[in-house]
Amino acid sequence: MNNIIRKLKQNPKSSVIGGAILLAVIVLVIIKLNATEEVAATEERLPAVRVARVAELSGSSDLSLIGTVASVNEVKLESEASGRVTRVFVGLGDTVRAGQTIATIENAAENAALLQAQGSYEAALAAAARSDIGVNDAGASLTAAKQGAISANRAALSSWTSVLFNTVDELFSNPRAETPGVRISANGNSFTLNRERVAMTTQLNDWQKSSESLSENMASTNLLATLDSAILRNARLSAMLDIFIELLARQNTDDVFTVAELSRLQSAFASAKTTLNGNRSSLETAKTNLIRAEESLSSAQVGGTGTAVSSANAAVKQALGSLRAAEANYAKTIIRTPIGGTVNTLSIRAGDYVTQRTPVSNIANNNAIEITSYIGVNDRDRVSIGSSVLVDGKYTGTVSAIAPGIDPTTKKVEVKIQTETDKLASGDTVSLSISGDQIATEVNVDTPIVVPVSALKVETDRIVVFTVNADGVLEAHKVEEGPLQGTHIMIMSGITADMEIVTDARGLNAGDKVEVLN
Repeated sequence: MNNIIRKLKQNPKSSVIGGAILLAVIVLVIIKLNATEEVAATEERLPAVRVARVAELSGSSDLSLIGTVASVNEVKLESEASGRVTRVFVGLGDTVRAGQTIATIENAAENAALLQAQGSYEAALAAAARSDIGVNDAGASLTAAKQGAISANRAALSSWTSVLFNTVDELFSNPRAETPGVRISANGNSFTLNRERVAMTTQLNDWQKSSESLSENMASTNLLATLDSAILRNARLSAMLDIFIELLARQNTDDVFTVAELSRLQSAFASAKTTLNGNRSSLETAKTNLIRAEESLSSAQVGGTGTAVSSANAAVKQALGSLRAAEANYAKTIIRTPIGGTVNTLSIRAGDYVTQRTPVSNIANNNAIEITSYIGVNDRDRVSIGSSVLVDGKYTGTVSAIAPGIDPTTKKVEVKIQTETDKLASGDTVSLSISGDQIATEVNVDTPIVVPVSALKVETDRIVVFTVNADGVLEAHKVEEGPLQGTHIMIMSGITADMEIVTDARGLNAGDKVEVLN
């Protein structure tokens, strides 16, 4: 650098050009240094993720709906039940909000019926829980029966093999050859005995292979087929023993066996026959136990809740239907306004006796908007009159009415929502969201686990959620998904309520190192 400056001083004419060159060199060096720093910073930057407890995600899930807007300027309230007015909560000219109670009618009977229906529903749930205990017990018995069947099969295989190799093969000169050769006088049975001994080798190989694959998780039909095959193989070897026992009884002392040896063989074959009889008994007992356990489980499942059609599920649904009917009857004794506005007329006072369709009040509001939407049966318990609703992500609304039954056409429950805004017009289609604070924030064993759809990563052969370990590395957990609920999805298995999972799995993979944001 000093040499360059000295030459520039000696040659003033080139000072301008040299200065420009010097400046360019300096700029290039600075740019290179900055680029190196940026690359290093980029290499160190990790993907940022947020995590949350499954219980919090399940508790704060929003219920997303679509609704249709209609204008409601005025409503004329009428009583839906007969009885004496017990209380009037508003006065003439008062301003009321959507869903507010105007008056109540005596409802002691309806309240008692509601309590009774609630008790019946809880009793049905308790009975269903008890029936599930019976299903669990029957399932445990079936598992034990399967284990017994596997043990009986393996024990039979072991003793069958011992009888074949240690007893039967003494009477063959070359038992594993294509023609084993009977060592005693067979009286015309040589062909049959040789053929059976060759078949026994194949039978043994097949039996060993099938026994190695046995598991208590197998279907009962497969285990029953295995037991049937074992019983047949046992009977086949037993029939072979019968032939040899008869031949040994007729055998004369010759150069093959002495009297003592014949006596020993007769005793050994008699003992082998007893062993095979014991095998048959244990296999048939295991088969009987397996069939009975399967029948007991099927019978228990009819009463439990684990199947689509069961007496327990039917009882719970009947009790729930009675509860909904009682709630509807009780709701008729409470007069509410579906819109907010001004009370223009008030035709009742406390103590008046009213019948169905008696005029109660006239409420008007030129800005009142009513939105009609539908929710699934499974979401019915997540919505209540007075629940706050966010309309199109901008306007607030209130649930003013919920149908007591299911619409036969849509198979859903109709919901009415009131809001006051001049930005919506009749006929508009809007998005609705019931915020998470209207839904229970704790998840217990009876509450389904619900997580955002974004928390799921769909792979070729599985669906997973991610947790972050102590080293900041993503770990995948396979889950079984259930029905979709708006922007959330129900999880049937694979995670627990106390796990912390990544809330947005898009673009992530197991094994990635990430940074967890607070």
